[in-house]
Amino acid sequence: MTRIRSLGDPDGDPDDLEFDLDFAKLHPGGWDEAQDHWEQVVVMFLNCDQVNDRKASESMAFAEDAAKRVLWPLAVDERCPKCRRVGG
Repeated sequence: MTRIRSLGDPDGDPDDLEFDLDFAKLHPGGWDEAQDHWEQVVVMFLNCDQVNDRKASESMAFAEDAAKRVLWPLAVDERCPKCRRVGG
């Protein structure tokens, strides 16, 4: 079974951890709230046409990469599109 990766995984890619920290800092609810918003965005990409003909693992990799590409610039700019919160 393919699962959405958990934010803050210490065994993950260092670039992922940097993103995870930037994204989590925006959420006063901490890692749980950040994880929820991360998963919501990944699911949006899993529901797009670009994943229809892919294996589950390829679909997940595509969706997570696309979500990270969208969310990271927003996180650096201290914005979360799911909670519409601006950090500070």
